[in-house]
Amino acid sequence: MGLLGGLPQKLRQVYAANIQSALNVTVRQQVMRRRPLYQTLAACSVFLLACSGVSAQNYLVPRLANGQPDFSGVWTNDTITPIERPAALSD
Repeated sequence: MGLLGGLPQKLRQVYAANIQSALNVTVRQQVMRRRPLYQTLAACSVFLLACSGVSAQNYLVPRLANGQPDFSGVWTNDTITPIERPAALSD
């Protein structure tokens, strides 16, 4: 016997219709919840593709007189990672 097997025929039909209706509503709600996510991802993808193509078209790498790329600028070796292990943490 199934879930509704012990009930009269008419009552089984009503319960089955209600269960099916509830399942359809649940599926629709899940689809509707995902739609904004898909729309946002699609919009971001289009925006990023459009921006990357425009900005990369006219860029020329700065070169030195000998033709090598110019890496001059602000370079720093500052880091929060200590060179030596603190004495308090020694073995």
